[in-house]
Amino acid sequence: MVFKNYVIKHQEKIFPVLDVALNGLNYFFHIYCSWYLSQRNYGVLNSLLSILAIMLVTGISFQTFTAKEIAANGVKINKIFQAALLYFFTIDILYFAFLKKLLIITEASRISLIIILSAFILNLFLSISRGVFQGKKEFFNLNISFYLEVVSKIIFLVVLLPLFKSVEAILLSITLGMLVSIIHGIAKLGINKRSKIIREKNLGPVIRQTGIIFASNFFIYYFTSIDMIIVNYFLGKEAGIYAVVLRYSQIVLFVSFSLMTIFIPNLSSARYSKDEFHQKVQKYFFLLLGIQVLMMVAYYTVFPFTVKYLFGIDYIGASHYLTRGAFMYVMLVNSFFMVNVNIILERGKYLILLFIGALSLTILLFKFSFGIVQVLDIGTGVYTILFATLGLLYLFERRKVYEKVI
Repeated sequence: MVFKNYVIKHQEKIFPVLDVALNGLNYFFHIYCSWYLSQRNYGVLNSLLSILAIMLVTGISFQTFTAKEIAANGVKINKIFQAALLYFFTIDILYFAFLKKLLIITEASRISLIIILSAFILNLFLSISRGVFQGKKEFFNLNISFYLEVVSKIIFLVVLLPLFKSVEAILLSITLGMLVSIIHGIAKLGINKRSKIIREKNLGPVIRQTGIIFASNFFIYYFTSIDMIIVNYFLGKEAGIYAVVLRYSQIVLFVSFSLMTIFIPNLSSARYSKDEFHQKVQKYFFLLLGIQVLMMVAYYTVFPFTVKYLFGIDYIGASHYLTRGAFMYVMLVNSFFMVNVNIILERGKYLILLFIGALSLTILLFKFSFGIVQVLDIGTGVYTILFATLGLLYLFERRKVYEKVI
């Protein structure tokens, strides 16, 4: 009881530490999968997980919006659930309309794609419960929710994968992990039997606000997913190797995004002071850059030797591409640092640049995906240009913001 009280008292400080540690468990999940699947099936799995990641943007957006609404207005979530149902039916219709195309692109089974849809449905409503925890600043319950999902899916994985050695067993483990977590959410939040679901007539503001949040989150997950999908389609034999390269490269993402979680509130507090805000932007960017330089040294010297021990000798080829993959993600992370800066300034033009970047990346990958090196070079080139244009946009928009203030 004393320990629990201590944790609850300091939950805002403990949450980010446990959240970073959770990435370690997720990393083990992927390593364990690679031990039982062939390179080809591991590539198919990561292609499917990339599609799922893009779909889960809806849940992430609803968690963010719910947290904001709960913090500002108390527990009034009728509109949020109704808007979620609208998103749910819309995405379901689109998903089934493109199901045949997805079967061709991923080379996966129909059962796999149905399981992914089930995971999306569960995650959408699971995210709303997490948004309530977040909005009420119940970070301890939020940690429990995340850990229940990850630990449960690993337990299911350890039981199912050795028996079936299939992509479907892994996807089912992920879905069951979400189910365990959503049961926890329902139990913690409780259901008021006397309350009635009131049909709201005006869902416009909810749909509009979640749409803006969705658009910003969508591009993050699109950029981190589309290359794996295209590699699996055009370079099937190398998809497993590329999947391992991405697993290593995304360590840059995990570390940098954890830092940005700290940067954003501090930048927001300085938003109305032109000089202080710009000084903090420079300070945090160079701090981020310094950590990235140290990580690049590790990618060049240490990480290549760990591939065979973590993923097995079959994936040793991935060690040749780790530095390239890490640099690509450095430029992507720096781009999203500038996106967050523009968001804090409440400027929306960055969405146009993200759209152009996503379109350019997709076209170039479809036309010039001759090998892993080309894929990584295309990504690096697009993200470098995106970072430069977002930086220029910040300088331009910053001047306009403070001219209006003056």
